[in-house]
Amino acid sequence: WRCCLPVEGTVALLEILTGDKIFDRFTWDHVLQEDGDGGKVVLCQRKHDVQLVGRDAAPRFVLKMRSKASLAQEESRYREVQLGVFNMTVHPGVGYYHEFLEDQRFFYILLQYGDGGPLIQ
Repeated sequence: WRCCLPVEGTVALLEILTGDKIFDRFTWDHVLQEDGDGGKVVLCQRKHDVQLVGRDAAPRFVLKMRSKASLAQEESRYREVQLGVFNMTVHPGVGYYHEFLEDQRFFYILLQYGDGGPLIQ
């Protein structure tokens, strides 16, 4: 994994190096949403956390995968917007972005998982 676009005091994009896979870092078995363009949203855990404290105690996250092919010519704009959102001031009513990753085919956004029920009732 390599950090790209580092700016002091901000979150940067992590690039998945050739040969590394998203499965090397995360494990998931529940798909929350799947798009026709190969994108999906999954409930996941970091493999490192699972190894340290066990599957039941490891924190859960939401991992959003966005296909670069689905973005056509908007790839650099998508990257710019996501980095902007990542570096916004934290607000108690908004979920936390943990990581923004990229490989040759996808962007990955790791988000805080809230299991307190639906947001809208």
